[in-house]
Amino acid sequence: MLEMAVHSPIPDGEKERLSKWGWPDENQSWTWPDSKGKKLHVNVYSRYPKVRLEVNGKPIREKEVSEDTKLTASFEVPYEAGELRVSGIRDGRVVEHKILKTTGKPASLRLTADRTNIHADRNDLSYVTVEVIDAHGQKVPGAELPIRFKVEGPGEIAALGNGNPHDVKSFQSKECASFKGRCLAIVRPAGYQKGTIKLKVTSDRLKSASVSIETR
Repeated sequence: MLEMAVHSPIPDGEKERLSKWGWPDENQSWTWPDSKGKKLHVNVYSRYPKVRLEVNGKPIREKEVSEDTKLTASFEVPYEAGELRVSGIRDGRVVEHKILKTTGKPASLRLTADRTNIHADRNDLSYVTVEVIDAHGQKVPGAELPIRFKVEGPGEIAALGNGNPHDVKSFQSKECASFKGRCLAIVRPAGYQKGTIKLKVTSDRLKSASVSIETR
């Protein structure tokens, strides 16, 4: 196991306060355009006995990880755009690594359906992930943009959602704002008719996207 997360910058003079049920504001992102040179808190979660963190190929530090550290290694890293890499080390050898890259501006939308073939039955569903991506196909983690949905063919949208705890818009709406660069559409057949359901998504100044789901 090897993962890492970066804590959102805390404004000067303020502190994060967590309830017993709260979680730190961590993100798998290395895109913090207003934090150049500022130290950001990076947590690495791993079962490897040692991890090494690097920024743009420059080593930051190696740390040991164990049950005593709760399988966590914490780093303070001066932010610079580019690539944040963590390596899992065992017996002096790099076994695995994970990378977070700085993304560009939102350029287009990308759709990924968990299933593109479903039964022509209203009880069957396809979950379609919508991502806001940059010109290089990277998800833009800070993108919160209104996205419009349109369905063609023998299908309909069962629900839309984005995981934003502050967004109380109805799941039945025809529009959904992305949260941390993505949202979700649940598509189902409108009846028992076989055919092709086409889901199209659009957002101002972004290249649109579509996906086809076959019902059988």
